[in-house]
Amino acid sequence: MSKLVAFSRVSTLILKTLGRGDFESIKLINEWLPTLLQDHSPLNDEIPWLTLKAIKWLEKNLKPNMTVFEYGSGGSTIFIAKRVSKIVSVEHDSFWYNKVLEVMKEKSIYNCKYILLEPDEGDFKSEYGYKSYTSQKREYRNKNFRKYVQSIDRFENNFDVILIDGRARPSCIAHAIPKIRPGGYLILDDSQRKRYQPTISSLLSQYFRRDFIGFKPFNSKNLGHTTVWKINLLRKLNEGKSDI
Repeated sequence: MSKLVAFSRVSTLILKTLGRGDFESIKLINEWLPTLLQDHSPLNDEIPWLTLKAIKWLEKNLKPNMTVFEYGSGGSTIFIAKRVSKIVSVEHDSFWYNKVLEVMKEKSIYNCKYILLEPDEGDFKSEYGYKSYTSQKREYRNKNFRKYVQSIDRFENNFDVILIDGRARPSCIAHAIPKIRPGGYLILDDSQRKRYQPTISSLLSQYFRRDFIGFKPFNSKNLGHTTVWKINLLRKLNEGKSDI
C-alpha cells in the first residue's frame, strides 16, 4: 500500500469519526495509529483484534479470578491469559494454531487450554444461521464447523466471558449462551454484519447490550464494531440502565 493511499484511508476514518461526534474514539488516535505500521499485529502487540473501545472495556472488566472461553485465537489469547485465572481457546486453522502455541510457550502462558479443531467436509445443506455450523468465507464452502462450535459443550456452565471472533459465529452464539454464568458477558466482533442479525435478534435481543464502534487496531479500511451482552439482565425484568 502506498503512503498516499494509507494517508487517505486514515484521514477518511478520522473525518468519519469526527462526523459521528465520537470524541471517545478521537482520544484513542495515538493508540490506533502505531498499530497501522509495519511489523505490528495482534499477536506481536498482544492485544485483541477488537475495537479499541472494546479493548478498554476488557482492561477494566477482566479480573484475576475469571474463566474465559474464546472462539478464534491470537493476540486476544495472550491478552486475556495475562489477566484471568483460566482461558479456553479453540482454533480451526492448524498453521495459526502452531504459531500462537509457539508464542504462548515463549511467553510462559500456562493457564490456557488450547484446542485445535479443523472443519470437516460437508455443510449439512443447512441455510446459513445458528443451526448451520458453516462459514460464509469462500475457502470454507462445503465444510462444517460442528466440532469446533460444540467444543464448548464439554465444559461446565460457568464462563465469565465468552469471546466470539472465529468461524461459524451464529452457531457459536447459540452454544455460548448456556455456558455463561449468570451476570457474565458474551462478546461478538464484527457484530454489524447483516448475516449475523437474524441470530442476534432471535437469541440475544432480550439481553442488555453495549456497542463499541470506532477505530480497530491494524485496520485502516473501516471502523470496527464490537458488541457486549450481559447475559442475565433481561430487559423485561430490569428497569434503568445496564451496568455493562
